[in-house]
Amino acid sequence: MWEDDENFSDEDYNKEQERVENLPIVKKANELFELVNALIETFDIKDKEGEENIPFADEVDEQNTDFDEEDEDDFEEEDAEELDEEDLKSFGEHYKGIMMEDVMIINAKLRGAEGGDLYSIRMENAVIIKVHAMSLLTATSGLKMMGLSNNKYLQLLRDEIEEFRKLFVEWVNTFDKTNDIPDGWGLFFDPNIDYKNFEDEE
Repeated sequence: MWEDDENFSDEDYNKEQERVENLPIVKKANELFELVNALIETFDIKDKEGEENIPFADEVDEQNTDFDEEDEDDFEEEDAEELDEEDLKSFGEHYKGIMMEDVMIINAKLRGAEGGDLYSIRMENAVIIKVHAMSLLTATSGLKMMGLSNNKYLQLLRDEIEEFRKLFVEWVNTFDKTNDIPDGWGLFFDPNIDYKNFEDEE
């Protein structure tokens, strides 16, 4: 399937890049990156500085004007753990690293899936994307428990992850199962399908 690579011009490459960047799920992943990057900055912002200094305060106000923690079924109220300043700083740095890694991998694997073309490669990347999206979701609970970020901002991230999940399901459903070749690992490849790219090993 790679015999035409030599004929892949710069124009073709640019068109392909534009196609990928315009995919709804890729756009949403870019938004997640920006939101996570802004959220982790709030870990060091003190209440006395005021919410107007929060990088995405306006967006929170627009999307969460009716926010009520008691009405959130999926984000149960928990008392923040009593931690000293050093512990809070340590946990904050820990979550910063994890969350940035998660969102960067999500973005990279989306592009890897689109570039990989084959069904198995797409599915391998999709599984990794799901794992890191769930990791981001889990992080919001940890941050809430330790009181490291405003609950409204955490809920905004959870809402964005849910929107990403919906787009993810739609995206995975576009994968062509017949566009694959066996790789010997026994994952995703279905021997009962008449594959378009199957080539008998010599």
